[in-house]
Parts: sequence; structure tokens; C-alpha cells
Amino acid sequence: MLDDIAPDVPVSVERVTFPAIAARGGLYGVATDDYWLDVGRPELYLQANLDLLAGRYDATLPSLVADGAGVDPGAMVSPGSVVSDSVIAAAVPVGPGSRVHRSVLLAGSSVGQDVTVEDSVVMGTVADGAVLTGAVIGASATIEPGQQVTNERIPAPAT
Repeated sequence: MLDDIAPDVPVSVERVTFPAIAARGGLYGVATDDYWLDVGRPELYLQANLDLLAGRYDATLPSLVADGAGVDPGAMVSPGSVVSDSVIAAAVPVGPGSRVHRSVLLAGSSVGQDVTVEDSVVMGTVADGAVLTGAVIGASATIEPGQQVTNERIPAPAT
């Protein structure tokens, strides 16, 4: 398969490489009960993380999943904050009084004081008092104090 991909040229394996191999009669499949999910969309990336926390599949990961949360030991979750059904990467600060539920906070993100993050994926900065619901916050984004973001991607995806 790698012989069919030119070096240094972007290619869609699903749209270009696989069809070419199938046309030559060289593409095969194997039935399996393994967990599989295409995590190329933020909502599916979030779902895969929540499924891991719920024990729907077994992954070879450091043992950081406990009590419905996958909080890296290096995360800085302040006392008085509540984290449930969520994944938080190392060195991510979560300010006092914040609530993180069914969300993923990736490396480089930060969550201020009294913030609510629910059903969201965060890579950027979320200031004090902000509320995120169903949001995707990119690495370059800053959510302002008290800002409410519902079912939105910031920055917006390119069209």
C-alpha cells in the first residue's frame, strides 16, 4: 500500500489509495468485534474518550482512568472543582469551583475559576466564569470571562 502513495504528497487513503488497490483486486477485509470509531470529527473524538472511560473498550494506556475520570496525575485540578466522566491531560490547570463533565481537556488548554465545561473538547484557554456546552475550542482560541459557548466551534472551521 505504501508503494501507492507518493512521498511528500497529501493523499486521502480512503478516497484514492484504497479504491486503487480494490480495482487491482488487492483489498481484503476481516470481520472483528474490536471497538473502532473514526475520530476525525470532534464529537466522535469526544465519544471515543467517553467510551474508554465507560469501559466500552480496552486500550493500552497508562492507568489514569479511575472513578469515571481520566485525569493525568500531572493535571492541576484545584480543590473544590468537580471532574466527572472526563479526560484531562498533564499540566492542564482547572481553576477552583470549576465543573468539567463529559469533556476532554487536551495538553496546552487551561480552564479558569468557576467555569462549566460540558460535552466539550478544549485545546485553548477558557477564562473565569465561562460556560461551554457542546463546544470545540481550538488551540488558538481564548474564551473571555463569562462568555457562553453552546454547540459552537471556536475558531469556526474553514469552509
